[in-house]
Amino acid sequence: MVLMMFVGSWWSESGTFLSGIYFSYICLVVCFFLCGLRMRTEEFLTAVKSYKAIVWGILTILLVVPITGTQIIKTIQFATMREDNMTTSQSTVVGNVTAIGPTEFAFALQVFFTVPASMSAGAILSLLAGGNFPLAMLLMAVTNVAAVFTVPPMLVWMTDLTSGVNVTRFGILMIVFSLVAVLPTIIGKLLRLVNAVAEKVDSCNRCIHYAIITLFLLSTWPQVSKAQVDEEFNNIVSMNVLIIVGYSSIMHVMFSAD
Repeated sequence: MVLMMFVGSWWSESGTFLSGIYFSYICLVVCFFLCGLRMRTEEFLTAVKSYKAIVWGILTILLVVPITGTQIIKTIQFATMREDNMTTSQSTVVGNVTAIGPTEFAFALQVFFTVPASMSAGAILSLLAGGNFPLAMLLMAVTNVAAVFTVPPMLVWMTDLTSGVNVTRFGILMIVFSLVAVLPTIIGKLLRLVNAVAEKVDSCNRCIHYAIITLFLLSTWPQVSKAQVDEEFNNIVSMNVLIIVGYSSIMHVMFSAD
């Protein structure tokens, strides 16, 4: 990811061009197709039978992580870098106490912990970590659909942000999810039912694994380049970014351990 941050920032024009040809979607479609090729029937049956894991996963994603994450964020000092030293209502800087900035980090992290995993990253990272890909796909689909109705009230309840449900965008999101994630996975799984294909895939399992990693990383290139072109990286202190990344990583380890 660090490499792609460098590539996307350095070759921002190329990344902008790739964004115009839907390069990210193409990479993710191939990723999920390869994931479908690797999906074993036993893994699918295990996911269907793991009702306890499904229930706990849904509760964790929609309730435990949002409540815990947003409340912990309120204990951290956030402040803007401007002379008027404006702060959020969640954290007030007193005296010369060092604060992390800009203030938008607080809002971004609260939203980050409140919303479920993205429609692509969660399942792919689960597969790469050796987890149950069908179970990850199921949790990803259920929680993202439920989040349309749970995230807005959660944000209003636990933060100063206000939000509402946009039915049109929800429909577009589900269409993209179906075309980018579900359909390629199904096609890949159906091809695996052919014994010759399954044997070939199993013999090239490591190569497919690295191909998925490469494609997943390449899918972030256009987003990084777009942010660079839009000057969204300006006025961000590098040390503050490292602090936020470190903090988010620690939170991920804590939630994973649970």
